[in-house]
Amino acid sequence: MSRALRYASVKPGVTLSANSEHELAHRHAVSLYAANAVYSMIPKNACSTMRLSIALANGAIGSPAEWRWIHANNSTFRPTLRELATAQYSFAVLRCPYARLVSCFLDKIVSRSREAWDFHELINEAVPMAKLTFRRFCAEMAWPAVKHANIHWRPQVDFLVYRNYDDLFCVEDFATASTVLRDKTGLAVIDSRPLVRHDSSHYRTLPEVKSFADTEVWQIESIMLNGLRPHPASFYDDELREVAWNAYLEDHKLYNCLFSGHGLFDRPSPRAALAAG
Repeated sequence: MSRALRYASVKPGVTLSANSEHELAHRHAVSLYAANAVYSMIPKNACSTMRLSIALANGAIGSPAEWRWIHANNSTFRPTLRELATAQYSFAVLRCPYARLVSCFLDKIVSRSREAWDFHELINEAVPMAKLTFRRFCAEMAWPAVKHANIHWRPQVDFLVYRNYDDLFCVEDFATASTVLRDKTGLAVIDSRPLVRHDSSHYRTLPEVKSFADTEVWQIESIMLNGLRPHPASFYDDELREVAWNAYLEDHKLYNCLFSGHGLFDRPSPRAALAAG
């Protein structure tokens, strides 16, 4: 069986190795050896859990305690073009685009990581870092040069190396992913959150009684230092929902087609996914 590559033919006059769309997706493909499977890694979509689980299954590490290995070995299990084409099973994990963007903001911008300073440069340092808000962060995603500049907030569809997958899962129903992967590939999914601790599971989520769309980074940072975290839905008003919808239109369409009812605003009491990448 040969698998159709999603971006291989988008630039007919360009060699595949110089096709930047395909190369990005290929760089983020991961082989699961025993099952002859390919996983498309999408940052912020439980990717630490998946990379840890695959590293253990592929025999590269001996226990979850060696989890730091995964961060220095993102390309170690990259499949060849032949392995991409002949994989017996393919899968990826998607996430509600609204929830993913908030997760990125809290994990990368509020923490003032290297990615935060990269973003600061992208917007020409127009706002002091400490005074950045989610509204400004979200609004900047309308610009392709910003939206595609970092893998943590880049559209999810950019990481899909195939046109079609055997299974697409979602972070919001990760228990199903774990069960199906165990049954189809033998993969034991190991939860990395207690080890890596850059997700929301060790915070107490605040109720949705206050908007955080215009709350500055330093204020959110202060809240999080006290073990609290704003509810993801609290960052959006109607205007920002429309901005984020338009910026990530392909992601929204794909997610809603497959996982209607699981999104951040699909349920009366929406819950953000606890598994962060």
